[in-house]
Amino acid sequence: TAFYLTEENHTPILENKVIFINSFQELWQKSSEKKKNFILNLFDVTDDDIKTLNSKQIMFLSQPFTQDNVLKEEEYVSLLRSIFNHYDYHQLIIKTHPRDTFNYKRYFPEIAVFEKKINMQLLILIGGNSMLRKAVTICSSSVNDFPEAIEVDWIGTGVHPALQNYFGNEIILSRSYNKITL
Repeated sequence: TAFYLTEENHTPILENKVIFINSFQELWQKSSEKKKNFILNLFDVTDDDIKTLNSKQIMFLSQPFTQDNVLKEEEYVSLLRSIFNHYDYHQLIIKTHPRDTFNYKRYFPEIAVFEKKINMQLLILIGGNSMLRKAVTICSSSVNDFPEAIEVDWIGTGVHPALQNYFGNEIILSRSYNKITL
C-alpha cells in the first residue's frame, strides 16, 4: 500500500503511489542505541575501527579488479603506485571493497588498510569519516555517498585499457569531483 525509500525515485511504477522518504541519516539518527549497537555488532564495527578511519584525511576506495580478472596483479600494483604517489602516504587509508582480497599490505606496508567488509554508507552514517577531507577512486560509485564537503578525486576507467574495455567510460557521478590524470 506504500513504498518506503531512502531517497527520491522517479520511476514510473511509483507514480500515484504513497511514498515515504526517510534518508539513511534520518533513520540512523532516530534509531535507538540498542538498534545502533545491534547493527554495529552485526558488522563488527568497533570504536578502534572508527578511530582508525578518523585518523586519516584521504581515503582510497578499492575495487576487486584482480579478483574479477580485469587486471593482473602486477598491472594493479603499478597503477596503484602511480595513484598513491600523488598523496601523502601518512594521511592515506585504503578502504577495501567487500569483495576485494588483494594484499595491499604486501605492496604498500606504509599505508593504513581498512579491510572489514562494511559498506561506505554505514561508515558514513556512524561517523567513520569525520577527519576525511578527500576520497580517491578509480571508478567506485561509492563516492556518490560522501557529503559534498568531502572532495572526490576520480581517476576513471580510461587510466588502463583493460578497465576501459571492462567498464566502458559511461560511469557518471551524481556529485562534483576532480578528474585526475596520471
